[in-house]
Amino acid sequence: MSIIPYNWKNIWYVRENRKSPTKTEWLVRNMILRWNKTWVKFMRQRMIWPYIVDFYCKELKIVIEIDWETHNYKQEYDERRIKYLKSLGLEVFVYTDEQVLWNLEWVCEDINRQVKTRKEWN
Repeated sequence: MSIIPYNWKNIWYVRENRKSPTKTEWLVRNMILRWNKTWVKFMRQRMIWPYIVDFYCKELKIVIEIDWETHNYKQEYDERRIKYLKSLGLEVFVYTDEQVLWNLEWVCEDINRQVKTRKEWN
């Protein structure tokens, strides 16, 4: 699928999320995506209707999600969300807050490895 659905009615929510990232989203953005070795562009807080994803690379169709504490009780919702995103041809990578906070170097290496692999496929 070449067109990703977008719901303009929720643009205010996306903008608010961009203004106030969680600590782990801020770390990923500043420590990993801003200085990634693969030189691909990731957009923050991108709406892919009906969901909002933390990071999205249009070029490689990659979604990166940072799961924070409030997601813990929404396992069914998260599974449905990931299934939908994959149905659009997107590759979804999920990292926990704990992984970002306590093993940022591994998260950085893993994201770069995943991006490099996707670039080779394209």
